[in-house]
Amino acid sequence: MAELGSEVSKLRSELAELRVAQEVTGRDLARVGPQIEALDVRTSETQATVRTMSGELQRFYKRAEAVDNAVGETRARVEALTPAPPPPAPPGPPPTSSATAAVERPRVPPVPSPAVPPSQVAPPAPLVPQAVPAEPMPPIQPVQPQVAPPAPAAARAGNPEQEYNAALATFRSREHGQAVLDFIDFIAKYPKHTLAGNAQYWIGEAYWAQRDYRQALVEF
Repeated sequence: MAELGSEVSKLRSELAELRVAQEVTGRDLARVGPQIEALDVRTSETQATVRTMSGELQRFYKRAEAVDNAVGETRARVEALTPAPPPPAPPGPPPTSSATAAVERPRVPPVPSPAVPPSQVAPPAPLVPQAVPAEPMPPIQPVQPQVAPPAPAAARAGNPEQEYNAALATFRSREHGQAVLDFIDFIAKYPKHTLAGNAQYWIGEAYWAQRDYRQALVEF
């Protein structure tokens, strides 16, 4: 009986310890429970944000692909409409035969005449002063100022095709910032020219080459 009573006391002591541990665990769970719920909420919000960003990225990729296709088509049309650069000027006419002969023919020194002996040379006649009649001075004519002829209209006015080709050459040499300025100046000077639309396209293309995609979309 004594041993049985000792075992019962031992079991009661262990049961009391288990109850205390259970209470501590319950308090810990009660304290951690709200944090777990908050973590679940944050996880759900993060998953929703990821899904939203994935959708936006897909839309951006589709839009970028559409812009690339439009840029390729526009580039092909612009290159088809871009006039070819003017041919170089033909070489000048060859020099005339007379000018060539004058350059190539060596000059022949004159042949001196034979000397005359001193005995055969007649003495010079004595000099007699003669009166020289005075001549009237010619009237002085006023000097008229020379006026330069007016420049032809083609020289005064700019050449739109040459300016456009120069700006396009600047773009193709990868000077995209200067190309933007040149095309903007071309549009400002010739807003109604047939190449003004092409110049506007190349402005957007220059911004696209500089990775300024937002401004490129505005210019396109």
